[in-house]
Amino acid sequence: MMTITTVDPEKYKSFKPPLGMRLQIALFSILRPFARRYRAECGHDTYLQETLPRFPDCGVVTLIRRKDKTVPRCHRCLNEGGIRCAWCGNPILFGDRITLYLVTKGSNPLPHAILPQGCPGTAIGGMCCADDVSGTWVAPGAILNLSGKIIRA
Repeated sequence: MMTITTVDPEKYKSFKPPLGMRLQIALFSILRPFARRYRAECGHDTYLQETLPRFPDCGVVTLIRRKDKTVPRCHRCLNEGGIRCAWCGNPILFGDRITLYLVTKGSNPLPHAILPQGCPGTAIGGMCCADDVSGTWVAPGAILNLSGKIIRA
């Protein structure tokens, strides 16, 4: 069982996107009634471009459509299954490469850090802060490491 600690909402209430991102979000909200919905593998219907409420600093997230007009995940599942990097707080979504940081007494990960059960003394971080790949974030609470073994977070 994984417990995801959310980021302090007060930190992102004051987040004001840059002008270009605000214009892009406004344009998508105006054109939304005319946009086509696609069926995702998770069973939900979704648009190709949408914002993620839990990650307002991402802006508009665009899904890649396959030839059979399906998408791998919907925005709702991306929003619910995403986590934040233990050190910088950037979003980590499904399929993103991750690294496992060693947590020592001198290092302080952010309060929302996810600590995997299979690797004691480590925290999950994104590739924004490191160069070595430890695995892929595949589902809420699961890491697919490079050897193909699933680690529960």
